[in-house]
Amino acid sequence: MNTQDYNTLTEVIEAMIDEGEKPIKAIAAEIGKPYPTLKRELNPADDGAKLGADVLLGIMRSCGSIAPLEWLADRLGYVVRRKGWSEPDRASWGEEMADVQDATGEMASRMLRHEHPSLVHNASDLVKIQLDQACTKYERGFPKVGNQ
Repeated sequence: MNTQDYNTLTEVIEAMIDEGEKPIKAIAAEIGKPYPTLKRELNPADDGAKLGADVLLGIMRSCGSIAPLEWLADRLGYVVRRKGWSEPDRASWGEEMADVQDATGEMASRMLRHEHPSLVHNASDLVKIQLDQACTKYERGFPKVGNQ
């Protein structure tokens, strides 16, 4: 789901539910909210009932999606990443840097093959992850001397 395609948080929530595997009645039951109440809270034309943040969290858990969180973060100029997303997976920062070089080469190859920009962006995301892993590994091995 590309959250940038939506103008409002309500649209994102509706799309998340519509594109999900669970029907809205099952989601309502799972979060302990009567179906008619949840439908009313999701209705953008109903000014008398709005969806609370705690209910949204329950819906996101039920759907297995963080699309609303990603949409909010994007509107504020941020990106959401899973905890531990840059956890190093190599024995040394040098090996991590080799992964950076491999990922950079893959991104350059995609550009040389004139692949779609979305594929190049996906490859650049991997470069960033690999670079963060290398920096994290380097930082963990850096000697702590004095007040550096």
